[in-house]
Amino acid sequence: MPAVVIVHTLAGYRAQNEGWQADALQHAGFATLTYDSFAARNMGDLVATPMQGPPPYASALADAFAALSALARDPRIDPRRIAILGFSFGGEVAHDAAFERLRATLAGGELRFAAHVAYYRRGCTAWSPPQTRIPARRF
Repeated sequence: MPAVVIVHTLAGYRAQNEGWQADALQHAGFATLTYDSFAARNMGDLVATPMQGPPPYASALADAFAALSALARDPRIDPRRIAILGFSFGGEVAHDAAFERLRATLAGGELRFAAHVAYYRRGCTAWSPPQTRIPARRF
């Protein structure tokens, strides 16, 4: 089956944001994988408590590709039909995961996301890779 990796906002995983999207996608026949990059690093809501420091952006990208790899190894999932969807901070992750240099470094081999959906990208990072995006593929 196809799958979608869902990446959270600066507030971390929230049922009312990423959770409802996962429910809707599952109802439509997709497997979903959601995670909380911040909680895994003992960080909380970076919107409510910004003094924790900058968001762990590089780690969030690595987490997204780790999620892709985990789903691709699951025999129930078609590894050619795994998308990434993100909100705000997660939208930046979903967007930047489309750059070939990052994909080649973090995923290796031929593994790649089949689609990238960025809801209200907020420009959480100042990094803009100079290389071209991965060509679109039919999902």
